[in-house]
Amino acid sequence: MTIATYWQAIDRFRAVVADQPDREAVIFPQGQTATGLPEYRQLTYRELDAWSDTIAAHLAAAGVGRGTRTIVLVLPSPELYAIMLGLLKIGAVPVVIDPGMGLRKMLNCLRAADAEAFIGIPQAHAARVLFRKYFRDVRVKITVGPRWLWGGQTLQSWGAPASTEAVAAHGDSAEASSVGTDPTGIPTPAAAAARDGSGGAGRTPRVAGPINARVRELLVSLENSESKPGVAVARAAATADRLRPVVGARLRTLRDTTVGARARWEQVAGGSVAAVAPSALLADRVPAPADELLLIAYTTGSTGPAKAVEMTHGNLSSMIEQVHAARGRVAPDTSLITLPLVGILDMLLGARCVLPPLVPSQVGSTDPAFVADAVNRFGVRTMFASPAVLIPLLRYLERTGTKIPTLHSIYSGGAPVPDWCIAGLRQVLSEDSEVHAGYGSTEALPMSTIESRELLGGLVERAHSGEGTCIGRPAEGVRARLVAITDEPLPTWADAEAREAELVATRGIGELVVAGPNVSTRYYWPQSANLAGKIADGETVWHRTGDLAWIDQEGRIWFCGRKSQRVHTAAGPMFSVQVEQVFNTLPGVIRTALVGVGERGAQRPVLCVEAEPGTDTVLLAAELRSRAVEFEVTTTVSRFLFHPGFPVDIRHNAKIGREQLAIWATAQLGEGA
Repeated sequence: MTIATYWQAIDRFRAVVADQPDREAVIFPQGQTATGLPEYRQLTYRELDAWSDTIAAHLAAAGVGRGTRTIVLVLPSPELYAIMLGLLKIGAVPVVIDPGMGLRKMLNCLRAADAEAFIGIPQAHAARVLFRKYFRDVRVKITVGPRWLWGGQTLQSWGAPASTEAVAAHGDSAEASSVGTDPTGIPTPAAAAARDGSGGAGRTPRVAGPINARVRELLVSLENSESKPGVAVARAAATADRLRPVVGARLRTLRDTTVGARARWEQVAGGSVAAVAPSALLADRVPAPADELLLIAYTTGSTGPAKAVEMTHGNLSSMIEQVHAARGRVAPDTSLITLPLVGILDMLLGARCVLPPLVPSQVGSTDPAFVADAVNRFGVRTMFASPAVLIPLLRYLERTGTKIPTLHSIYSGGAPVPDWCIAGLRQVLSEDSEVHAGYGSTEALPMSTIESRELLGGLVERAHSGEGTCIGRPAEGVRARLVAITDEPLPTWADAEAREAELVATRGIGELVVAGPNVSTRYYWPQSANLAGKIADGETVWHRTGDLAWIDQEGRIWFCGRKSQRVHTAAGPMFSVQVEQVFNTLPGVIRTALVGVGERGAQRPVLCVEAEPGTDTVLLAAELRSRAVEFEVTTTVSRFLFHPGFPVDIRHNAKIGREQLAIWATAQLGEGA
C-alpha cells in the first residue's frame, strides 16, 4: 500500500495560516483604475489554504497523489499558486515548462514527462487535444477557465474564493483576455465562441466552422518555432491542408458526441462535481523522504537543448533556507514576484506576494510604471527580477523622478545585470538598500550572490579590464570547483582530476561545477544529460553548470561565459563575457556579443554590437578597434558588426542568443568579404 505523503515545507505555510490567517498571501491585478493603473485584489493565507486544500482533495479523489507527474500550464495568477500548493500537499509532482520555447519543443518535452494529469488554461488543452499522441498517458484533465470541447472538470467547478471569481470566469488572468488571443497567441475560448456562434457557456459549441482556421493557427505556431522567416507560413498551410481531414474528423467526432440534451454534454465534458471532504482526504499524510522527486522543471533551451530537471523534496526545502539566508534571515514582508518559483518560496516565509501585470514569455515588455506603482502601493520590501525588468525600471525612475522608498532589497537573476544598472539602482534607492546580483539556474537556485557595495568597490573596473564578471561567493551550503574545459563526459571525479593540468592552458579558467543541498543531482530527461552534466564523487554528485569561470583567492567566482559559446581560434579559446565586458563600457554601446566565424579550431573572433539609436557607427567602430588593442584578451578582435537588436532568451529576456548571432555574422561576412 502506498503511503500518502506531502512536502514537509507545507508546514511552514500552515504555520503562517495559523498565526496570521487574514494576512494577504497573493495580491494580483484585476482590471484597471480610472488612471489606467492596474486594480488589485487580495487573497488571504486562510483563503489560499482552504482553496488549495479543496484542490488537493479533488485531485486526490481523481487518483492524483504521491509521485503523480502533473503538467501545469497556467499563467502567473492566484490559481497557479493554489494549484501548486494543492499538488504539493498530496505529494504529486508538478511538471512546469516555458511555453514560449515554441510549440514543437514544448510538445516533445512534455511527451517525455509521461504525465498522468494535465492542468492548464483552455489554450493548453486545445494543443493537448490536437496533438494527443504527445499526451497518451494523461487520464486526469483539469481546465483553468472555460472548457471548450475536451473532457474533464474545471477548476472553477470546485469552488474558489470570491476575490478570484472574476478571474476564473474569464480564463486564467488579466493577460488571458475574454476576447482575442492570450499571450501565447492562441485564440481564447471567448474569441472562438464569438467566431463559431456558440454563445459561450451553456450551449454545445459548434466546431465545424473554425476547424480550418484553428488548425492553421496552431500549425503556424508549430512551424514558426524552427523555420526560417517566410517559409513557416507556407509550410504550415501545406501541413494544415494535409492534416485538415484528420483533425477535422477528430473534432467533428467530439462535436457529434455533444449533440443533444445538455445532460449528455455534461457527461462528455466531465459531469457534475461530487462533493469531497478535504479533511478526510488530506489526513494521515507523512512528510515525503528528502530524496523523493517533488518537481520536474524544464530548462528553456536558450543556451542548449531543453532538459527536464529533477528537484527533490530536500532540494526545494534547502532553497527556502538559502533564500532566507541571502536576506540575512529577515522576513521578506512584502515581495514583488516576477518568477513563480520565487513566489512559492517567499510564501513559505510568510511574504505578501504582489504579482504585477506581466506576460511570462515577454518579461521585457513589463511596464515599469506598473512595477513602481505596485512597489509604492503595497510597500514592497524585496523583489526578484531579471535585467529585462530592472533596466526599464531604472530608466523610468531616473526619467520621472519617482521614488520607491520602501524597497529595501533587489535580487537579480536570469542573466548578468549590467554594472551600470546596479550603480544606477543604488542612486535611486534609499541609502540603506541592497542590490544583489545573483547567479543560478534551473538546476540550482541560488548558486552565488554578491551585493552591490562589494561589486562597485573595485571589482567592476577589473571586469572592464577583461577579468570576467564577479558573481560573488557560493550560496550557503553550496560548494564550487573548476574542471578542465571539455565537451566530453566526466563520469567520476577521478576523470575530472586526470584533466586538471589542462587548466594551465586556459589561464585557470575552467567549467564551474557545484554541489549542495539545493543542487539537482539528476535529469529526468534526456538520460544522456546525466552522463554529460553530472560527476559522481562518492556520495556527492557535482553538477556541471556549462559556465566558464575562475575563482579568486577570496573564494569569489568570476563568470567568463558559456562553455558552448566559447570561440575556438587557432591561438586557443576565447570566452564571450570576458571579452564583451571590455567593450560594453564605450558610450553608444547597449551590449556586445562575441561569436566565432569559420571552422572550429580556426575561428575568427567577431564582435556583434547593439548600438544606441542615432549612434554614429563609423565613429563607434573606430573606438571599438582602439579599445581592443588595450587589453590582452581582446587584441585579436578586429571585426565589428552592428546588429539592430540581439535575440534573447524567452524566460528572462536577457541571455543573448549568440548561436543565432554567429549564423547572422557568418552570413554578413560571406556577403561582404
